[in-house]
Amino acid sequence: MTDFFSFEPKRILCPLDFSELSDLAIKYAAVAAREYNATVPVFTVRQKTHLFIDVTRADAVPFLKRILCPSNISETAVTALRHAAALAERFGAVLTVLHIRETDNDTDILKDEEKLCSWIADTVKVQCEVKPMVRKGHAAEEIISYTEGNKDDLIVLGARHQQFLEATFFGRTTELVVRHAPCPVLITPRFSAS
Repeated sequence: MTDFFSFEPKRILCPLDFSELSDLAIKYAAVAAREYNATVPVFTVRQKTHLFIDVTRADAVPFLKRILCPSNISETAVTALRHAAALAERFGAVLTVLHIRETDNDTDILKDEEKLCSWIADTVKVQCEVKPMVRKGHAAEEIISYTEGNKDDLIVLGARHQQFLEATFFGRTTELVVRHAPCPVLITPRFSAS
């Protein structure tokens, strides 16, 4: 009698280091995700000056006190917020939800703050401590600047993949944050139909 094993992944983790091989890995992960209707969290860790785990101990547990979740108030950001809230709840971390206003109109900052506060689901607000924040400027620069100043332990960033066979899989903001962030970045991609 032959045992039948059903391979139906729900999540496919794809480590990313922006090398040629990782470009290929994300293409394969995207194909598998579409085939199995799975999600593909992408995790890039650059631990030059920021450690949230003692790598010398095999039984070490991650230590996260501050998590940043940048938001453009989209469906992609909702996915990232859910992941960020779950991590904040698990580790007892404070979750900052950061919205960047990229226009010069200062009068809309208060409206943006109200919109952000109402956008954050009540379930997230009871799951963990949430700090909504609105800043003005270029998105990637403000995310990195805020992370450095707040000494965040992790950035959870939603990213939308527009076209399947591009060299750049995610937008410019995502790429800049991953390359320049002073802490690890967890990308929660949202794939659109190609």
